[in-house]
Parts: sequence; C-alpha cells; structure tokens
Amino acid sequence: MTTAHFIKAMVLLCLMSNSAIANEQIIYQSDSYGNLLHNKPSWVVQHNGQIVERDSYGNTQHQKPQYLIKNNNIYQTDGYGNTLYNKGHGVKN
Repeated sequence: MTTAHFIKAMVLLCLMSNSAIANEQIIYQSDSYGNLLHNKPSWVVQHNGQIVERDSYGNTQHQKPQYLIKNNNIYQTDGYGNTLYNKGHGVKN
C-alpha cells in the first residue's frame, strides 16, 4: 500500500467516525497486529480539514505533500496551504 492510498483510507475512516473533532486528530501507522508504530511518520488532521505529515518526533513536515478535505474531496496543497485543484484525488465518501 502506498502512502497516498494509506492517507486516503485513514481520512475516509476519520470522516466516517461519529466522534467530533476537538482540535486535531492524529493518524498513526500500525502493524498487522494493530500495534501503533510511533517510530513511523504520522499524520495530523487539523480542525480546518488540512492533513499534515509529522515525523516520529512530532515535528510537522511542511516540505512533504499535504492534503485538504474540502467538499467531500481530498485535494493536495502546497507548503503554504494553497489548494492545488489540478492535483485533486477526487475521493468521495
């Protein structure tokens, strides 16, 4: 599974969950047994729908691809948060 597919799957799970997002949710990778892999990169879903990668130490990786959930679609954004509509993934729930 590629990173992009992993992100899409995790975002859809977050969208379908019934819990409200307080400030931000963190998506961790897990192994085949369901154990969280804190030593691997994780993603933060912010309250505005932006998804940003973090390294294993918790530092935000702005140079890595970022995504934005907008109108039931997932779009790629640049390092400044501008939406790149030509690189949208068109994932709908």
